[in-house]
Parts: sequence; structure tokens; C-alpha cells
Amino acid sequence: MVILEDKAGLRCFQSFVRYQVPNNSTKVLLNHCANGTMAGTNNDGSQDIGELSYACSLQHLPPVVLTCLLPRSYPSTCAPYFTISAKWLDEPKVSYLCAMLNEIWTELPGQEVMYRWVDWLNSSSWSCISLNDNIIFVPDQTSDVADEHAIGRKVLVDSTIHRMQNYNEKTSQELFLKSLRECGICLSENTGINFVKLPCHHLFCMKCMKSHCGIHVKEGNLSMLTCPDTTCRSPLPPSILKSLLGDDCYMRWESFALQKLLDTMPDLVYCPRCDAACLEVDSDAQCPECFFTFCSLCKDRRHVGKECVTPAEKIRILRERHQKYSLSEKTIVERTEGNR
Repeated sequence: MVILEDKAGLRCFQSFVRYQVPNNSTKVLLNHCANGTMAGTNNDGSQDIGELSYACSLQHLPPVVLTCLLPRSYPSTCAPYFTISAKWLDEPKVSYLCAMLNEIWTELPGQEVMYRWVDWLNSSSWSCISLNDNIIFVPDQTSDVADEHAIGRKVLVDSTIHRMQNYNEKTSQELFLKSLRECGICLSENTGINFVKLPCHHLFCMKCMKSHCGIHVKEGNLSMLTCPDTTCRSPLPPSILKSLLGDDCYMRWESFALQKLLDTMPDLVYCPRCDAACLEVDSDAQCPECFFTFCSLCKDRRHVGKECVTPAEKIRILRERHQKYSLSEKTIVERTEGNR
């Protein structure tokens, strides 16, 4: 509940209703039914869920906002002026919520209804906007009898779902940062703001993860830059490493990672003059740094049509590459015959 500034001497406030999502997750579905009735019903009131397609799952939904202005004659003769805002819901559903509040006032004329309104929204409105605990959207659905108190979805379904996903991620992150967590390495407890949440969903404190990554980068042991959980060992993405390592250490990791990548390329050779990485084509290569053109087998100047090593030596060189890069025997034979 938020008390707003008085409007012309009249009291004004807002109540935010946040739904407890059943089973910790609710599905957002799209109803491709061509008619304009509310999702889940036919004109005669029977169920018709139409053709549904899955959109996403959410743990947190944006709140439904009830804004009220109390007239001077409330509650003796006039009901509160109000609006219900749920910009992620279809307009007919928000209009239905408004109609239910008006009905409560009609049943209790001259009585205080604010608590009953908020209580009904909090405890009973979920079943009015969901079907089997799922949120169902009908693209660009409008109501023929729109309630002036209702503020519903005005944008395309795709944009609405994207905003709901952003809200879900933001809320989940806020709750994570505030809640207590236990480190899987040192077993200490602290709030989530002091933890690193890996893509594999394992959690470790910042201090342990910085130490874990820093030691392995210092030793050049890139294969150990994985999730510390012994049952997981998922590789740590560069974004996580950058947040944990200092600038110098991260540059060192980048250098190691680049070298590791280059070492896995079977067509990569190094210039005999300046040691720069070069790509070979038919046993010849040109250095991109010093422009020296050389034979990748004997490392001497390029010699077109002139044999530099015997066929047996060529096989030996290619076998060594086979051991390093796992080249097939067929590839070795093809390269040997192609270089004759």
C-alpha cells in the first residue's frame, strides 16, 4: 500500500497486488483462437481454450495496481473513484476485475469496502485472470464493453511477453541479492550480493571464486576454469571470468585462450623468422608479419616443384600432426600424395 499526495483535499492511495505463482512457476500461453471472446470461454460460457502455443515460464508476475480516490461522501453515498492497472493483461480481463469491485460495492452500500476490494484482489482475482494456473493471451484482443476504470494491455503480445520476462528476471535477481545463500566451497553463509551465480545454477561466494579462477590462470591451467562443483564442471563463460579476474589477470587468460585455440588448428604453422602464426596452403605459408614465404615442412624458403623432404619424412611430419590434432590416416595419406 502506498499513500499518495492528497488530491484537492481528498485522500488517494495505491495498492499493489502481487500474485504468489502456483508451483513456483506459471506458463504464458498464446491463444490463436480467431474469435474475440475471452480466452477460455465461448459466447455461451462453455470452455474453449482454442489453439494454444507455449511462450515462456515465469516465477514472478507484474503487480495489479489498484488506485483509489476517496470522495467526501464515501462511504455513506458514493463509492471510491478507482482504476485497476495491469498493462500485461488483456483489456477484457481487467474490465472483469473492475466489474467485480463494483459488484462488491453494490452488495455493501454505505459500508467501507476498501479492505474487501484489496482482499478480493489478493485472494480471488487469480482464478479470474488465469486458466489452470496459466496466463493465456489472445493477440490484440479488445473488449466491446470496456470499463473506463480498466487500464489493460495496449501493446502487441510479443512486447508484453518481453516486458514480463524482464520483470521476472529483475525481480528474481533482486530476491537473490537479498536472500541468504551457502557457498558450496567454504560452506559459509552470506547474502546473495556476495555470491556468483553460474549459468549451471551453482552458487559460490565471490571470495572463493576469485581465488579459484586466479590460481588456475596464474598456473596457465585453463582446463580447470570450470564450475567448482565436482558433479558439474561446466566451463566458466568469459563474462564470469571478466567479473572475477583483474584486468591484468583477464588479459593473461585471453592470451592463454588464444594460444590454446591456435594450437588446435592443424593448418597453422609458425614463421621460422619471427615466430608469427601463419596458415599453410599446400605446404606453403606466408607470414603476415614479415611477409616471408616458406615451406611448412622444411621451414626454408618456398620452393615450387622442388622436393625438400622424402616421402617417409613427410609421413613422419604428418603423423606428428596426427598425434597433436587427431588427423585421420586418410587425411595423412591424401596430404602426402598431394604434396608429391
